[in-house]
Amino acid sequence: MNINTIIPFVVIFLLSCSAIARTMDILNENQTINIQSNNIVIENLNAVQEAFNTSSSTANIKVCKQSKVTICKLRLRERMVALLKFDEKIKSFILGDSLNFSFEQINHSRHTFKLQGIYPGADTNLTAIGESGLIYAFYIRIDSVKSKFLPFFVVRVVANPLLLKKAKENKKALQVENEIEKNSSKEINIDEVKESIDYLSTKPSVKPESLNFNFKIINGDEALMPKTIFDDGVWTYWQYGDKNLNSTSKLPVIYAVVDGHDMPVNSKIEGGYLITETISDKWTIRSGEAHACVHKFK
Repeated sequence: MNINTIIPFVVIFLLSCSAIARTMDILNENQTINIQSNNIVIENLNAVQEAFNTSSSTANIKVCKQSKVTICKLRLRERMVALLKFDEKIKSFILGDSLNFSFEQINHSRHTFKLQGIYPGADTNLTAIGESGLIYAFYIRIDSVKSKFLPFFVVRVVANPLLLKKAKENKKALQVENEIEKNSSKEINIDEVKESIDYLSTKPSVKPESLNFNFKIINGDEALMPKTIFDDGVWTYWQYGDKNLNSTSKLPVIYAVVDGHDMPVNSKIEGGYLITETISDKWTIRSGEAHACVHKFK
């Protein structure tokens, strides 16, 4: 075959390849093309973050430890979300910028939240308050797809177990103290007390003004605390629920504290009360391994 005859075919082939390559370039430049008559649009967003090409499988997981003197810094990325998991229930939170950021519960859980940033280049702070009273502080910022920094997908927020336990105990103690102050401010109906225990028929006459309701749990298991404690200068009354009073296996044992030692005392059930036939400034309530210390304030 004559070479002059072959050349035109070669030229046509090369032009076809060039046209195909140009079409692919157009596609990669974020432009769209229509396929046949179905108007199917193919588009390359060019929105892949290259930092993920060499990242490890754990690079997007973070553990933040609660601290009174430090904050937790978090990087977010546009079009991505982060999940924050707290060890305790979150009572409330404050988000500095609610336009560029969102912080929401997941499935109404007060342990798990979704944190999302909308526009890159924004930053703000987030402060969450746990039911224990502990404060969790965060600095958060939003990066773009071109950032060399990786965002966090899962963040576990932990508190020191001892610190968390102490905070919960302090909160309970404060609640008890507030309740005592609240009750002490109310006027006590002496006639109702006398009627409920009929104490004048069981021992020598006692003056109503001798009744003392100022008892407070100092430490220990608050579940052992009765509904009401008071003494009348002779005996001490412990009001537990009727179900507990009908089952001695559910009632705790109450000791008077004398010189730092638990001393057994005579007790009986009468008129809806567990009655210990003595008075003391300090008491110990015991039930199995659990215990609670109760003090009387004058």
